[in-house]
Amino acid sequence: MSRSGGRFIKCTNPDQNCKFTLPLPPPRYGELVITDTICEKHGLHHVSVVKEGARPWEIGCPYCSYIELQKNQKERKANKTNRKTGVKKTSAGKLTGIAGIGEAIAKQLQSAGIKTPDDLAAADAEELSGKLTRISKKRIMGWQNAIQSQTSS
Repeated sequence: MSRSGGRFIKCTNPDQNCKFTLPLPPPRYGELVITDTICEKHGLHHVSVVKEGARPWEIGCPYCSYIELQKNQKERKANKTNRKTGVKKTSAGKLTGIAGIGEAIAKQLQSAGIKTPDDLAAADAEELSGKLTRISKKRIMGWQNAIQSQTSS
Protein backbone atom coordinates (compact mmCIF):
# COMPACT_ATOMS: atom_id res chain seq x y z
CA MET A 1 0.00 0.00 0.00
CA SER A 2 1.09 3.54 -0.66
CA ARG A 3 1.02 6.33 1.92
CA SER A 4 -2.34 7.46 0.60
CA GLY A 5 -3.80 3.96 0.95
CA GLY A 6 -3.66 2.95 -2.72
CA ARG A 7 -2.51 -0.51 -3.77
CA PHE A 8 0.25 -1.12 -6.26
CA ILE A 9 2.72 -3.66 -7.54
CA LYS A 10 6.34 -2.57 -7.71
CA CYS A 11 9.65 -4.03 -8.69
CA THR A 12 11.54 -5.69 -5.84
CA ASN A 13 14.74 -5.95 -7.87
CA PRO A 14 17.64 -4.50 -5.86
CA ASP A 15 18.66 -2.58 -9.02
CA GLN A 16 17.85 1.06 -8.19
CA ASN A 17 17.19 1.98 -11.84
CA CYS A 18 13.97 -0.04 -11.94
CA LYS A 19 10.95 2.28 -12.25
CA PHE A 20 8.27 -0.43 -12.46
CA THR A 21 5.26 0.54 -10.34
CA LEU A 22 1.76 -0.50 -11.39
CA PRO A 23 -1.19 1.11 -9.61
CA LEU A 24 -3.97 -1.31 -8.72
CA PRO A 25 -7.66 -0.71 -8.12
CA PRO A 26 -8.63 0.15 -4.52
CA PRO A 27 -9.81 -2.59 -2.12
CA ARG A 28 -13.49 -1.80 -2.76
CA TYR A 29 -13.09 -3.43 -6.19
CA GLY A 30 -12.13 -6.76 -4.64
CA GLU A 31 -9.30 -8.98 -3.48
CA LEU A 32 -6.09 -9.42 -5.45
CA VAL A 33 -5.48 -12.98 -6.55
CA ILE A 34 -2.21 -14.24 -8.00
CA THR A 35 -3.10 -16.89 -10.56
CA ASP A 36 -1.15 -19.93 -11.74
CA THR A 37 -0.87 -18.50 -15.27
CA ILE A 38 2.63 -17.22 -16.00
CA CYS A 39 3.53 -14.58 -18.59
CA GLU A 40 5.68 -16.11 -21.32
CA LYS A 41 7.43 -12.81 -21.93
CA HIS A 42 8.30 -11.77 -18.36
CA GLY A 43 7.91 -14.93 -16.27
CA LEU A 44 5.54 -13.23 -13.81
CA HIS A 45 2.29 -14.66 -12.45
CA HIS A 46 -0.90 -13.07 -13.74
CA VAL A 47 -3.01 -11.05 -11.32
CA SER A 48 -6.78 -10.69 -11.15
CA VAL A 49 -9.17 -8.80 -8.91
CA VAL A 50 -12.01 -10.92 -7.54
CA LYS A 51 -15.16 -9.62 -5.87
CA GLU A 52 -18.06 -11.76 -4.70
CA GLY A 53 -21.00 -11.54 -7.09
CA ALA A 54 -18.96 -10.09 -9.96
CA ARG A 55 -16.83 -11.50 -12.75
CA PRO A 56 -13.08 -11.49 -12.04
CA TRP A 57 -11.15 -8.55 -13.42
CA GLU A 58 -8.17 -10.04 -15.24
CA ILE A 59 -5.24 -7.65 -14.98
CA GLY A 60 -2.85 -10.22 -16.45
CA CYS A 61 0.92 -9.89 -16.28
CA PRO A 62 1.78 -6.93 -14.04
CA TYR A 63 4.71 -5.89 -16.20
CA CYS A 64 2.74 -6.13 -19.47
CA SER A 65 0.03 -4.02 -17.80
CA TYR A 66 2.68 -1.52 -16.71
CA ILE A 67 3.99 -1.21 -20.28
CA GLU A 68 0.43 -0.70 -21.56
CA LEU A 69 -0.22 1.93 -18.87
CA GLN A 70 2.93 3.85 -19.83
CA LYS A 71 1.95 3.74 -23.51
CA ASN A 72 -1.57 5.01 -22.76
CA GLN A 73 -0.26 7.82 -20.56
CA LYS A 74 2.12 8.97 -23.31
CA GLU A 75 -0.71 8.92 -25.87
CA ARG A 76 -3.00 10.89 -23.55
CA LYS A 77 -0.27 13.44 -22.91
CA ALA A 78 0.42 13.77 -26.65
CA ASN A 79 -3.30 14.18 -27.39
CA LYS A 80 -3.63 16.79 -24.66
CA THR A 81 -0.65 18.71 -26.06
CA ASN A 82 -2.09 18.50 -29.58
CA ARG A 83 -5.43 19.84 -28.37
CA LYS A 84 -3.76 22.75 -26.60
CA THR A 85 -1.59 23.71 -29.56
CA GLY A 86 -3.86 22.56 -32.38
CA VAL A 87 -6.04 25.66 -32.43
CA LYS A 88 -3.02 27.94 -32.51
CA LYS A 89 -1.83 26.26 -35.70
CA THR A 90 -4.96 27.49 -37.48
CA SER A 91 -5.58 31.07 -38.47
CA ALA A 92 -7.67 31.48 -35.31
CA GLY A 93 -4.34 31.79 -33.52
CA LYS A 94 -3.77 35.09 -35.30
CA LEU A 95 -7.12 36.40 -34.10
CA THR A 96 -6.61 35.27 -30.50
CA GLY A 97 -3.52 37.47 -30.38
CA ILE A 98 -5.83 40.48 -30.24
CA ALA A 99 -6.78 41.57 -26.72
CA GLY A 100 -10.32 40.47 -25.87
CA ILE A 101 -10.58 37.73 -28.49
CA GLY A 102 -10.49 34.19 -27.15
CA GLU A 103 -11.02 30.84 -28.85
CA ALA A 104 -14.83 31.03 -28.85
CA ILE A 105 -14.96 34.49 -30.40
CA ALA A 106 -12.25 33.57 -32.91
CA LYS A 107 -14.40 30.64 -34.05
CA GLN A 108 -17.40 32.94 -34.45
CA LEU A 109 -15.29 35.38 -36.46
CA GLN A 110 -14.01 32.58 -38.69
CA SER A 111 -17.53 31.34 -39.37
CA ALA A 112 -18.43 34.93 -40.35
CA GLY A 113 -15.56 34.97 -42.87
CA ILE A 114 -12.98 36.81 -40.75
CA LYS A 115 -9.79 34.75 -40.92
CA THR A 116 -7.03 37.27 -40.12
CA PRO A 117 -6.62 40.53 -38.19
CA ASP A 118 -6.50 42.34 -41.54
CA ASP A 119 -9.92 40.89 -42.41
CA LEU A 120 -11.24 42.13 -39.07
CA ALA A 121 -9.76 45.61 -39.58
CA ALA A 122 -11.36 45.88 -43.03
CA ALA A 123 -14.80 44.57 -41.98
CA ASP A 124 -17.87 46.75 -41.45
CA ALA A 125 -18.38 46.67 -37.66
CA GLU A 126 -22.17 47.01 -37.79
CA GLU A 127 -22.61 44.28 -40.40
CA LEU A 128 -20.21 41.97 -38.56
CA SER A 129 -21.96 42.45 -35.20
CA GLY A 130 -25.17 41.25 -36.86
CA LYS A 131 -23.45 37.98 -37.85
CA LEU A 132 -21.95 37.34 -34.40
CA THR A 133 -23.66 36.23 -31.20
CA ARG A 134 -23.50 38.73 -28.33
CA ILE A 135 -20.74 40.83 -29.88
CA SER A 136 -21.50 44.55 -30.10
CA LYS A 137 -20.48 46.99 -32.81
CA LYS A 138 -18.58 48.96 -30.15
CA ARG A 139 -16.54 45.92 -29.17
CA ILE A 140 -15.65 45.16 -32.80
CA MET A 141 -14.60 48.78 -33.32
CA GLY A 142 -12.35 48.47 -30.25
CA TRP A 143 -10.63 45.44 -31.80
CA GLN A 144 -10.26 47.31 -35.09
CA ASN A 145 -8.65 50.26 -33.28
CA ALA A 146 -6.27 47.89 -31.48
CA ILE A 147 -5.27 46.32 -34.82
CA GLN A 148 -4.69 49.74 -36.39
CA SER A 149 -2.58 50.92 -33.44
CA GLN A 150 -0.47 47.72 -33.65
CA THR A 151 0.16 48.16 -37.37
CA SER A 152 0.99 51.88 -37.07
CA SER A 153 3.49 51.27 -34.22
